[in-house]
Amino acid sequence: MNSDSRFYFLTPEFNRPSGGMKRLHRYAKYLLDEGHLVFMVHGTPSPTPYPFTPFHLPVLSLLEIPQFFDRDILVVPAAMTGSIQDLVTLPCRKVILALHWDSIFDRLPKNTSLQTFNLAHIITTCQTISDFFLITMGIGSTMIRPMIDSTLYHYNAKAKRNQICHITRGNMDGKGFDSETVLKIIFSNSDKFRTKGWTSVALSNVSEEEYAQVLRECKIFLTTSLREGAHLSMLEALACGCHVVGYSGVTGREYQAMDKDHVLNLTLFEAGDYINIARWFTSEPLLRDPAIQSHFIHERFLPEKERQGVLNFFNRFVQ
Repeated sequence: MNSDSRFYFLTPEFNRPSGGMKRLHRYAKYLLDEGHLVFMVHGTPSPTPYPFTPFHLPVLSLLEIPQFFDRDILVVPAAMTGSIQDLVTLPCRKVILALHWDSIFDRLPKNTSLQTFNLAHIITTCQTISDFFLITMGIGSTMIRPMIDSTLYHYNAKAKRNQICHITRGNMDGKGFDSETVLKIIFSNSDKFRTKGWTSVALSNVSEEEYAQVLRECKIFLTTSLREGAHLSMLEALACGCHVVGYSGVTGREYQAMDKDHVLNLTLFEAGDYINIARWFTSEPLLRDPAIQSHFIHERFLPEKERQGVLNFFNRFVQ
């Protein structure tokens, strides 16, 4: 799939571990491995590579690119939608990578649409968000399912402890995580939790290896995002044999719908439904085999499927 096209991946100045940044660099690596010219482009002069990725990818400052051509492709993460307003006159084709749907709406001026910026397409990671862009902006999109790395995210029965883990990054990026309130409600039930040695573990600013290890050790993953889109953390926790409990968010129901054989330990409520969450944590729920659950996730979110999805998508621009 080699071509004369150059692929520029606009890259945020973000120096924390991030699933979205991982995916952005992984997409670039797939294209680089196919022999394409690929660059991670920063808006600042003298940029440095993102430190939380194993890939060695060429890095450029936007100021170092003398000219864009119509055969070039500029990939813009949703979090940088604001930047695309400044790049609208560039002759290259522009693709939005919608890792977080809400970032687009947060950064768009009022009374505008992404259609204003002459986009070639949008990539999403779940059908719900694809449908959402079609409903709101009339823009078509392509869904590329994410991959789950089975070397990191797998079930180990001997590693499991009486722990509940939760993500706290929403306190920084506005995703509206509500974990602290829910944890106070859970641990007010002393008979079931405090007196039986249960603890909670916050996942924030840790490496992917540390993050995966916590998931492998915890029995329950608490998800309380109000606005998360394709919630990859849910899938990673399920792959590690966790019982995922909490808010459905925007796309959690899509993950429930794929469980036609009822093998997932996935219990979701409407956001803020504290009463039913409390009721669930005081009950004795039916638990499904976590090993079967882990296999179910690995079968459906294969690395090769993601890689082929990325290559098939960009192939349409270089033929």
